[in-house]
Amino acid sequence: MIEEYVKGKPYFCDVCDKIKSYPYLDKNVSCDCLVVGGGIDGAITAYYLTKSGIECLLIDKNRLGFMNTCCATALLEYQLDEHARDLKKFFSRDDVVGVYKLGLNALNDIDQIIEELGNFCHYSKRDTLIFSTKNKDKKEILEEYNFRKDYGFDVKYIDEENNPFPFLVKSALLSKNGGAEEAEKYYDMLYNYATQMFPDENFEIDYKFCGAFSTTKNNLSIIGRDSQKPNLFYNLGYGANGIVYSIFGGQQIASLIKNEPISPYLKFFSPERKLP
Repeated sequence: MIEEYVKGKPYFCDVCDKIKSYPYLDKNVSCDCLVVGGGIDGAITAYYLTKSGIECLLIDKNRLGFMNTCCATALLEYQLDEHARDLKKFFSRDDVVGVYKLGLNALNDIDQIIEELGNFCHYSKRDTLIFSTKNKDKKEILEEYNFRKDYGFDVKYIDEENNPFPFLVKSALLSKNGGAEEAEKYYDMLYNYATQMFPDENFEIDYKFCGAFSTTKNNLSIIGRDSQKPNLFYNLGYGANGIVYSIFGGQQIASLIKNEPISPYLKFFSPERKLP
């Protein structure tokens, strides 16, 4: 597990006029399934269990829907933090495509949840732009573009000649159905670029991502059954795009509990997977 700690002032903790409170568990109750962890991943898991007819209870030792959930970037994307060239040491080319498509399917499932429950979270689809201001990154971005294009993903390659944006771009990959990739990684670059463009301005950062960011070596979340404790299941949003892959995880855990068919890709998320 790779861990990184980032300090800052989270946006969502500041703009909410009132943090919603939920009932305390103050009596003995019974349920078919107990979901431990009341953040976004736990809520997604409880949603799919309930839809499958499984009576569940969602608990947390702190506030529900707070803590790391309140500190999240709220960015959604189907790709991982690593490009296909880096993921090939863990997966075949076809499996990388399959993992990307799991993310696309999850984004479509989020659309359905919003349509069902209402858009109270200001959700909207946006394009993803991976870009660089350095010539040395052209080869890697172009390689990722060609990989996605060859497998039918809706992508466009951008360079200095066809750059439609009002900022410097040496090489870029524009793709549909996602948010902004690697917002924290690009923070320093964007901040430095702004100070170069407006050297007389004194920029101050109002809000910045804050929290503990943990990821796995192959960028995928931890999802599946514990082999030693068959009634224990994991849907942990470690890795890139925890919210997106928690959609997949919630669906798969519901299928495991009901002994229904599961995705062949679930093995890549296994809590006991072996990584090189």
